[in-house]
Amino acid sequence: MIRVRWDESHKSRYGKPGAAFFMGGKQGNDMNFLRGKKTYITAGLMGLIGLAKMLGVEVPGMEQTDPGQLLGQALAFGFLRSGVGK
Repeated sequence: MIRVRWDESHKSRYGKPGAAFFMGGKQGNDMNFLRGKKTYITAGLMGLIGLAKMLGVEVPGMEQTDPGQLLGQALAFGFLRSGVGK
C-alpha cells in the first residue's frame, strides 16, 4: 500500500488536495469554455444516437433503448437547460 502525506504544499487554493487538477489549478480555469455547454453536448449526443437508431444503425451499448424515447429525452434535456439558464 502506498501512503501519501498531504501537507500544505499539496493543497490547492480550493482547500482540497487534487482539487487544483479538476478546477484548473495554477493555470486558471482552462475548462471554462465548456461552462454551460456540457448539458447541450449531452443532449446533442442523445439526439444523434436516437436519430441513428431510428435510421437502423446499431449503436454499441444502446441495444435496449427506445430511439423515440431517447430523442424525446434529448429534446427535453436541452429545453430544460435553456429554460433554467434564463
